[in-house]
Amino acid sequence: MAADHQLRAIAGLSAGTALPAAATSRERYMAATVRWWLDRLGSDARVVVMAHNAHVQRTPVVYEGEVQALPMGLHLDRVLGGDYVAVGLTSGAGRTAALHPAADVGPYGFRVEDTALDPPRPGSIEAALAGSGLVLADLSAARGDDAGPDRIRLDSGYLTTLVADAFDAVVHVPETRLAADLGF
Repeated sequence: MAADHQLRAIAGLSAGTALPAAATSRERYMAATVRWWLDRLGSDARVVVMAHNAHVQRTPVVYEGEVQALPMGLHLDRVLGGDYVAVGLTSGAGRTAALHPAADVGPYGFRVEDTALDPPRPGSIEAALAGSGLVLADLSAARGDDAGPDRIRLDSGYLTTLVADAFDAVVHVPETRLAADLGF
């Protein structure tokens, strides 16, 4: 049921008919799954969840000026407080697997393409870290300052969010590329 709701929300986003934050159902399900494991593993358990930045961030997912989802990270942060740590991953250059809306590719409404990354946009975490090489940027001290980078890459575009509010840290790699044989 959650998968059906999510796929309909994605199709609605592509068609321009979705309600604000329509893609939140999957995020709530993912957060509930993490909480389920924590409840069963005991109070001293730690769980590492590897997911897209848009899932782990603790702020609403805003893309092209529209709230797309209230992400898993936001739900986990509300429940776990200081025990929730969000680490983003981004790059300064290279290539990415980007989603492109396309009504002609089946029920999901998008295709995945090997896409070159544009140079980092001003105001982005990628621009702030340009030339720094491989780095783990600790952002926790800047949370709540209403300053600093206000966007982070999402595939070949950008999510609008105060990066220090969304993540405790960001890993920046100088360049990315797609793995071979992914069928794009």
